Amino acid sequence: MDISVLDFVLINVISYVAGLATGLIICCKHKDKLLVKSRSLDNISNHYNPPIVASAPPTINAVPATNPHLTKITLE
Repeated sequence: MDISVLDFVLINVISYVAGLATGLIICCKHKDKLLVKSRSLDNISNHYNPPIVASAPPTINAVPATNPHLTKITLE
């Protein structure tokens, strides 16, 4: 019995689609069990790591207003 290229491609496509459909069906049936773990991990991380509130950065002068090291020297 000879298998043509078309038969080979069709068998592979049908096998791929059947496997994909089986995986999606299994995921849909067990969706609640799979998502409970990820939701509980999110809740745990929120309890131990409080949200960080962004505040305005402190204002700092680049050069102090009165610097004793900067004195003006004049020569006569």
